Amino acid sequence: KRQVRQRSNRIEIGNVCMDLERLEHILHCGNAEACLWFFAGASEEERRRASKTVLESLRGIEQEWMYWHLVGGSECSTRRDARGVALLASCSLGELKHDRMHLLPNLDYAYKVLADRRPEWLEDFPDAVLAFSPGYWPLVRRIVRDSLCRKPESDIYITSMLCSTRSWRHDPQDKTLLAELQDDPELLDDEVWRLFEVEGNKACSLARHDNRSPPTQRWDQTLIVLSRDGRLSRERLLDASLEALARDFRPYRAAWFSRFHESLEPTDSERVQRTERYLALWSSCVPSTVAFAVRAVKYCDKISPDRGTILIESARSALKSTRKGTVKSVLTLLGRLARRSPGLRQTLVLTVAEGLSHKDTDVQEAIFHFLERYGDCDSNPSLAEAILPHRSNIAPSLRPRADTLLGVTPVSIEDRPGTPARDLSELSLIHI
Repeated sequence: KRQVRQRSNRIEIGNVCMDLERLEHILHCGNAEACLWFFAGASEEERRRASKTVLESLRGIEQEWMYWHLVGGSECSTRRDARGVALLASCSLGELKHDRMHLLPNLDYAYKVLADRRPEWLEDFPDAVLAFSPGYWPLVRRIVRDSLCRKPESDIYITSMLCSTRSWRHDPQDKTLLAELQDDPELLDDEVWRLFEVEGNKACSLARHDNRSPPTQRWDQTLIVLSRDGRLSRERLLDASLEALARDFRPYRAAWFSRFHESLEPTDSERVQRTERYLALWSSCVPSTVAFAVRAVKYCDKISPDRGTILIESARSALKSTRKGTVKSVLTLLGRLARRSPGLRQTLVLTVAEGLSHKDTDVQEAIFHFLERYGDCDSNPSLAEAILPHRSNIAPSLRPRADTLLGVTPVSIEDRPGTPARDLSELSLIHI
């Protein structure tokens, strides 16, 4: 059996002895290399016994070492790196999470410690350290690439990739985003595609990154170049951007994907192949996405005007768009369908009549123009039933047009039955 003996400031496990006095001296001198050597090859039991000494060395100086640049800055002191190495080499993940993540050493030292130690909590380390700062993504990526732990499936792994690239710092000497991806080609197989599945947040998103970056460091421009070079599938990029729009991300972030889709400059055949996917986006809760999809279908309709029922079904939600320009474009499309398919006119006018619930007067006027041209309440009694529920919502200036469609003759005040008006002289004054 292994015998464990502790004498003064020494820990002996079997034939191995850890001199804690020497560890204290190393930490005091701030020698990170010596600290790496001290823990090299140590067992987990030895490391945990040394953690008490390491934690005691941090008392009173943790606040002093708070710094803005959390990873790899040249201004980081050697003393901090030495204690950071000892901290990562001996403490548990719970102890690291307890307000000590800011004390971790630079990325090279951190990687060497984790590669040597390989603690059982290494699988949970990526999410924990990235939750503290996206700047640790290069460290996480390195341990994932070298198979020290499995690839994280969390969103924070992807959003951190957006924020942690060297190009994010806008240093002219940094590599372009294209060069960074070419240096790590495995990212093109998985992580790049997951960008289309993760919305991001206020600090890290595709929209925020590209709006603040020069062209050589923008994701949209870089992905287009990789597509032209054959490194990324153009077809998959087109589909992935539409799939992202179907996730109903917040408008500011969703707009990046519609702009990217257009930046790929889809050919006529590529657009027509995706007509049904564009139509599906008409039900999106994001107005800019609906507007994008309506424009796309309007273009496809000029090339291949063969769709009827699907267009009508999709129009029901698009007619409720808050953008009146979008609604008018939908009415234009439905007008084309009515002219080339007279047999669908009854269904079309019933669908369009549902749009009278829209609050915008210009939209209501455009709807009445459509109904007057293609509808007839006499031949289609259902149209009157569709209009009547919305009559109270119709703008007063348009109600005469509604009455005309319904075949109702407005009754003047003089012709209305009831008690005749009384002479005002007969009314008594009311004194307050």
